[in-house]
Amino acid sequence: MTRPDTYAPAAAMRRGLFVRAVGALRAIACRTAPPSPTLTERARPDDAMCFAGPSARVAYPRESAALSHLDPSSAQEQPPDWPLARLHPPLRPVSETRAQGDDARPRPRAPVHGTPTRGNRIVRDLRATTSTAGWRVAAIALAAFVAPPAAAQEFRLALPLDCTLGETCDIQQYVDADPGPGARDYTGGFLAYDGHQGTDFRVPDLEAMAAGIPILAPAPGTVAGIRNSVPDGTFPEGQDCGNGLRIDHGGGWSTQLCHFAQGSVTVTPGDRVETGDVLGRMGMTGRTQFPHVHITVRRGDTVVDPFVEGLWSDPPDYAPGGLLSAGFSDAIPEFAAIRAGTADAAELPVDAPALVLWGQVFGGQTGDVVRLSITGPDGRDVFATEQVLERTQALLFRAGGRRLREARWRGGDYVGRVELDRDGTVIDAIETRIALR
Repeated sequence: MTRPDTYAPAAAMRRGLFVRAVGALRAIACRTAPPSPTLTERARPDDAMCFAGPSARVAYPRESAALSHLDPSSAQEQPPDWPLARLHPPLRPVSETRAQGDDARPRPRAPVHGTPTRGNRIVRDLRATTSTAGWRVAAIALAAFVAPPAAAQEFRLALPLDCTLGETCDIQQYVDADPGPGARDYTGGFLAYDGHQGTDFRVPDLEAMAAGIPILAPAPGTVAGIRNSVPDGTFPEGQDCGNGLRIDHGGGWSTQLCHFAQGSVTVTPGDRVETGDVLGRMGMTGRTQFPHVHITVRRGDTVVDPFVEGLWSDPPDYAPGGLLSAGFSDAIPEFAAIRAGTADAAELPVDAPALVLWGQVFGGQTGDVVRLSITGPDGRDVFATEQVLERTQALLFRAGGRRLREARWRGGDYVGRVELDRDGTVIDAIETRIALR
């Protein structure tokens, strides 16, 4: 990325070497031609940006560069995915369940009704592929020898949400690091879309958001501007950010935070804020399809990726995809119910017509395997299946289960386990429980 003229020549030279080396590494890992050495952020007139994945094109909106920015356009939607639901018996297909892609809604690793055992969650591993893991390892090794400029070292960021990554929140999208028409995140992975200028910290669903998710100041600074009047659930033309604000941190650094609930912004221009101060509450305003806060970091007018620049005071681990939520129901749920957070039953009667386990996935890739299994009160297997993803999708769900074969189910606690396997390695897993009475 281009840098301000205020950088010392030596620092600018180090940065130039770093960017060229990282660009070459990304080119090798992604098997593409080397990108432009400047990695200059592109400015485009449209808000709807797409990236080409291995088997699908996924459309995402783009937050505007400023709160008053006007860039109208229409978003292109990805066709829905219709995987076969697995319910046994009978042998004949029971139904088809839609597990749509795109920017959908995750669910905080908050109670998946019926006591989810989040303590049994498996730590996510980096995707074991050359294009992601190899690029990331090489980039980290290189960064150890090329220190960021002193000015960058003085500016540090905290998370804009009070949450635990991988448990109550996740990073859905990163800054687009691809200087061409495609999209890659800073590791070479697919958690980005073309032209995305920030990092999206999300919670799993609307139910979690409705509980009240405070948005926090990521660093000390002065509030430079706010918007606070956009109604929830609306996207006025040109107001991609919805309700939000910009903070001037000094030294040319600024952050923009987007998608606050209407009327929730608690600060006004000119207010001084410190790291961790509550700025407002998460909402569904502007161009957004899932509950999250978007944060863009800039040095001057240049968008900066805080992961590449090493700006996080406590760097978040990278998750190349994972599970957002899981739960039980007595039928294949609608994706809208999963997004809303209402698909998981607190308990079911012993004469429920079926026992269905579902899991919501983000960052799914072609060839990933979603495993679903249910264990009964006596420790015996009730149901088990695995489903291979046929295309790359930003968000989807898979479900499966068993129909009632006798007069009633055995009463007691049932345990469901959902795993996401990539290249033979389980990168995420969730266990959840439900009582049948």
